[in-house]
Amino acid sequence: MSTSIALETPTATSPATTRTALDPDPINWGADYRVKLEKAGEVIVSNIKAPIDAPETIRFAWSEISDVFKGSSLKAAPGQVTDGISILAQLNCVGINSGQIGSESFPISAHLVLKVPKGMYMDSSDIGVILSRLLGSIYETKDAAFTDRVDAVLRGILTPKDL
Repeated sequence: MSTSIALETPTATSPATTRTALDPDPINWGADYRVKLEKAGEVIVSNIKAPIDAPETIRFAWSEISDVFKGSSLKAAPGQVTDGISILAQLNCVGINSGQIGSESFPISAHLVLKVPKGMYMDSSDIGVILSRLLGSIYETKDAAFTDRVDAVLRGILTPKDL
C-alpha cells in the first residue's frame, strides 16, 4: 500500500527552492538519559548530564483519537475509518539569563503533536515529509537564516514577510 502526503514542493520559479538545515541534535539516549516515569501510553526521560538546578526532561505520549476529522474542514466519507492516534514529544528545560548582577532561570517548554488516522498507512518517511514542512514554516522564504523568522515570531509578528 502506498501513502501520498498532499504537500506541494516549491516550484522552479519559487525563491524557496534551496533548503537550509535545522539539524536535529544527536541524542545519546543510553549515555545521557534515564527513565523518570513510565506508564501506559507515556514515558518521561531525564537528562542525567543536565545540572540539577536546570533539569531537562523529554516526554513521549501515545493515545488513541476517536475522530481525526474533528476540528478539520474535512468530512469522513461514508464508512471511512475516523479513529486515529496522537503522538506527543515534549521538551522541558531551563533557560538561564546571565547578567552582571547574577543569573535568572526560566522554564522553557516545546511540544510537537502528530495526529494521524489509523485508516491510512503511514511510515517514517511520510512523517518525515510532514515534519519537514512544519519545521520549514519556521523559516522565511528563500535562504533566509532560521533566526530571521523566529526573531519576528518572538515579537508577535506572525505573518511571514513575503505575504
